[in-house]
Amino acid sequence: MSDKEIETFNGFKKFKDKFDYLKLLGADISFYTTENETLEFNLKMVTAEMPELLAEMIKYYYQGKSHSISELTAMAANSGIVSTKNNAVYCAHNVKEMLTNIALGMVPNTLWTGDYEATGGFIIVKEDGDVVCYHIYNRNEFKNYIFAATRFDTPSQSKHGFGKIYEENGEQRLKLNVQIRFVK
Repeated sequence: MSDKEIETFNGFKKFKDKFDYLKLLGADISFYTTENETLEFNLKMVTAEMPELLAEMIKYYYQGKSHSISELTAMAANSGIVSTKNNAVYCAHNVKEMLTNIALGMVPNTLWTGDYEATGGFIIVKEDGDVVCYHIYNRNEFKNYIFAATRFDTPSQSKHGFGKIYEENGEQRLKLNVQIRFVK
């Protein structure tokens, strides 16, 4: 992109506008790397393709296609990142595993060993005050619940320093971040 095009892109406040502008230019983004090596390791503990799969989901989110993690997973399953007998099942399983790991102790800046902090069960307090309890024997129900009840959200761009095209080693890059939240 030219300097003027980058300036225009960076000037948009809303990500949907940024990505609509890229489309207008005939430009696209592709996954390069995870900035945080520990997070990349943790994601690869789920499956080797997880960093790229998550990046594709994030791209679709910022294009304005959906907030829903389950819907974004289905979109990413059709993107060609993985090639299995059933990409939808494969991707959904791995995203559910990632979400479960996050819910039970995996964080971006600490090396994940695969050990959960909660081992007996899971308690979820809904916004309306209802309490949902999942015993360890209900792991599949928990995974399905968390998959259906989570969405992406945009964190503070200024605080986390992302959302603008910049140059590094002669290449144009765009750092994107997301937060995972429960659906309201």
